[in-house]
Amino acid sequence: MLADERRRAILQLVKKQGSAAVEDLVKHFNVSAVTLRSDLGQLAREGALIRSYGGAMVHEDPEFWVFYAQAFLLMGAFVTVYNLLSFRLLGDPYRLPASVVSLLFLTYLVGTVGSSGVGRLVARLGRRRVLAGAGMTMAIGAAITVPTPLWCVLTGLVLLTFAFFVAHAIAATWAGERVPAARSQASAVYSLAYYAGSSLVGLVGAALYARFGWTGSTVLVVTITAAAAVIALLGAPRPERRAERQSSLS
Repeated sequence: MLADERRRAILQLVKKQGSAAVEDLVKHFNVSAVTLRSDLGQLAREGALIRSYGGAMVHEDPEFWVFYAQAFLLMGAFVTVYNLLSFRLLGDPYRLPASVVSLLFLTYLVGTVGSSGVGRLVARLGRRRVLAGAGMTMAIGAAITVPTPLWCVLTGLVLLTFAFFVAHAIAATWAGERVPAARSQASAVYSLAYYAGSSLVGLVGAALYARFGWTGSTVLVVTITAAAAVIALLGAPRPERRAERQSSLS
């Protein structure tokens, strides 16, 4: 295969997969690592792809934004609930002691159960469905906290916490898998979206709480978690697309 033909084939493969590692491309095209890196360098100079540590990636993957949206929206909702619920329980009609309110964070233990059990859920239903379902479960959990009875508040909080950790475990892992040649960059962008959501959505949620009370902030949480569920269901990669990418290097 001539150099130009090989580079066109490399570019086509990287575009189809989203990214590729040097060692995988070397095996696929049966050339040396030096030759392969030279090809990638030439393609990068032409602006056809982006070099990354250990491989290359396309300029834009239309499905990347789905995972970053999950990080932004779901983390924002999660932080909003935990930040503001303490103020709600310290005030009327509950007036719980601060020492009791601080125990709310023990519900994080439910999240660890969700994270550890997510593999079984994914095996049965698929990542896209579980991710979308987790977002919708967060919306339902937030809505359950609106009624005054304390048992409603705690039930909704446990449900929301469980679903958040399930969604986070899936989205964070999936984001890195989309770009195996640039996992660290993908993780960095995911973390940026994660903390940006906690800051910006948390700020908006606090403003709504100050103006409209718990119901106002909950409307925001329900809206963005439901939106995250729809984004995951419609935008996350389909199983058949993933299978195509995995078989492209076989």
